[in-house]
Amino acid sequence: MGVENQIESAVNFVIGYTKYSEITLTNGAVDQNNFYDYEVNRLKDAPDSIKVEIINSGEKIGGIGEVGVPPMFAAIINALADVTGKRYTKFPIKLG
Repeated sequence: MGVENQIESAVNFVIGYTKYSEITLTNGAVDQNNFYDYEVNRLKDAPDSIKVEIINSGEKIGGIGEVGVPPMFAAIINALADVTGKRYTKFPIKLG
């Protein structure tokens, strides 16, 4: 269950990061202070269902860490490229 939770969390983190999360600077100081002015993915933005498949490799069980974050960025960027024909290289992605 811990592995599933980590992957589900990674999905939601990356959705929020690609859509909203932006840190800006003014005169070298960070403009955002906390969640009131740094937008993150909310429950209303989360997918209705996330299916996590765990494959038994036969290897000794180890940690999971943040393994879900890097491939999620690639998945979202590739899906957007398939739909829009445009390759996005900066976050957050401003559609429209």
